[in-house]
Amino acid sequence: MSNGPHQNNPSIITADGFSVPEAPGVRLQHIMTVSLSAGTIQHVVDGVGGRADNTNTGTPQFEVDDPAP
Repeated sequence: MSNGPHQNNPSIITADGFSVPEAPGVRLQHIMTVSLSAGTIQHVVDGVGGRADNTNTGTPQFEVDDPAP
């Protein structure tokens, strides 16, 4: 085990920050994901929303309503 700083593997790619079932009554509002310079999240939720990666480190990617009204 190293005593130095730890960082997530920047080569990891995740499809979605959140994955939720499509079912009556299931809704998300004002959700976001953000890159902290350690990998890529392709979408905020279930294939929708902006990409969070090293090009926008620290800038939240928002999805206001899922599913859309």
